[in-house]
Amino acid sequence: MLTIKAEVQQDKQRSDGTYNVKIRFTLDRKVKRLSTSLFVTSKELTKSFKFKEDTPIKKEIDNLLFYYKEQCCKLQLDQNDYTLENIFDFLNGEQEKKQTIDFIKFSREWITSTTIKGAPNYTTAVNALVRFIL
Repeated sequence: MLTIKAEVQQDKQRSDGTYNVKIRFTLDRKVKRLSTSLFVTSKELTKSFKFKEDTPIKKEIDNLLFYYKEQCCKLQLDQNDYTLENIFDFLNGEQEKKQTIDFIKFSREWITSTTIKGAPNYTTAVNALVRFIL
């Protein structure tokens, strides 16, 4: 089962005294961390390096965790065999990058759904492009 948590690593304090918030993904006892653009100071952390409640950064972290949990729910992790690498590829959009875009299909769908007067002109242009390609 995949668990997603936010954490701060104690030994990774920056020179300005802040810590980078990392999202920890754990699946089958394997851990992978995703660095975020969020930084916290020691005032926003407890002594055990947990996030203090009712701080603005805690709300941002909770929103980020909710986003990643929603994205992982789309994968239906319980039904399929995914590795952490597959999950990270999905979260980083690698699958979307590998998909090809069918311009002709997109343009025809757009023409049917548009309400502008010049839609027949676009249809003629797409048909001419198809004839040129073939």
